[in-house]
Amino acid sequence: MHVIGEGTMVAWISGNTPPISENAGNNEMHGRSPLRFTTDDRHWGDPRDFYRSVDQMRTLLLAATLSLVFASPAFATVQANDSVSVGGKTFGIFQLPMNGLLRYEHERPDDRELFPLFEAPHTANHRGYIAQFAITNGRLYLNSIKGRIDGKDVADQDIVDKRFPVRAHWYTGSIFISVGGYDQLEERFRYVIEFSIERGKVVATRYSDLRRIPITWNGLDAPSPTTETTEPDDARESPN
Repeated sequence: MHVIGEGTMVAWISGNTPPISENAGNNEMHGRSPLRFTTDDRHWGDPRDFYRSVDQMRTLLLAATLSLVFASPAFATVQANDSVSVGGKTFGIFQLPMNGLLRYEHERPDDRELFPLFEAPHTANHRGYIAQFAITNGRLYLNSIKGRIDGKDVADQDIVDKRFPVRAHWYTGSIFISVGGYDQLEERFRYVIEFSIERGKVVATRYSDLRRIPITWNGLDAPSPTTETTEPDDARESPN
């Protein structure tokens, strides 16, 4: 796993520049990456070929999920993903950052708010909502959330009573995205970028190759309600 700066990461994802200098003799990104990206490399290809639309990304994520589902005794419907926008691209994610703000009725009461009684529109969305996030200027924002309650379609402030986009100050954990293809033999993604987040702020960005993405809502230990759900002073700041 390699640590990368936000500027390099965004350039990589957006496709504006390759992650390494094409003229670098050792093909390293700042002396850390042994990965090679050349137009003559048939295996990896040009890094720009890796970038996918959100629909293509979801297809890859669902394929990975299916491999895990089929390994279980009982099959289940693959669930629709939340998404995160980074560097002008949108990716499906396995993590559920909203669980850091809202709790389910059967859980122990704490400082989190109770989940609204969402209605599942179909078996592929048991939680009853879809949330869209963005990582901008080193912070995680909730851009939009949509669901259905009491037979009515609801969104954003009908669900979370804050001005959107909302800084996701309640979330501490990791968010993983893939900027490469899915290796079916290895059952791993080619390249995975991990954003380590503390109270909505990106504190580290890393990438690794041939990695499975953890299917968790948090990725790290669950945040303490007494320290992670207190809204910071800049929670309503604009991402622009």
